[in-house]
Amino acid sequence: MLRFDAVVVQTVIHGSATARLRRVRRRERRCIFIIRFTIAADCILMNAKHPILAADCVVFDPGGRLLLIRRKYPPFCGKYALPGGHVEYGETTEHAAARELAEETGLVAVNTSLIGVYSDPHRDPRGHMVSIAYRIAVAHHNPRAGDDAADAEFVANWEDLDLAFDHRNIVDDALRQCSKPTGPRP
Repeated sequence: MLRFDAVVVQTVIHGSATARLRRVRRRERRCIFIIRFTIAADCILMNAKHPILAADCVVFDPGGRLLLIRRKYPPFCGKYALPGGHVEYGETTEHAAARELAEETGLVAVNTSLIGVYSDPHRDPRGHMVSIAYRIAVAHHNPRAGDDAADAEFVANWEDLDLAFDHRNIVDDALRQCSKPTGPRP
């Protein structure tokens, strides 16, 4: 059985400690692996790879047109996508969806319903992004592009478009959940 010691290599920087731990065999003192961590205000925050949380929005107008944005930045720059983005710390996914919808399209969410969770590690070329997708009813149907959207519009023939990421799967799932796209509920 091997025994390990943890050795702290680096410590305090401006009131919070940043340390690098090296686990070594007691007998051989060879480096097995290095873990970085940060100590701040009585807690340890691991600097490890974790999925990033996002929220996506599916919005139809009363005529069945789908709300899409054109991406302003890579990846998929210039392609159609659903409005959406990262969930901020301390924010619910429902609030993140409504916030991203307002930032990217100027539309106000009045009702949200969960479509699903999309967690394929390869759904986003930037890294492992988990998206919580919502079907959203809006107060009005006059989008205007904002934030990281180059354009925002309700698209009539969206079925023929190649959407960014796995957004086609999200829209298909939304349609399976209800028989017909609808606008806001009374």
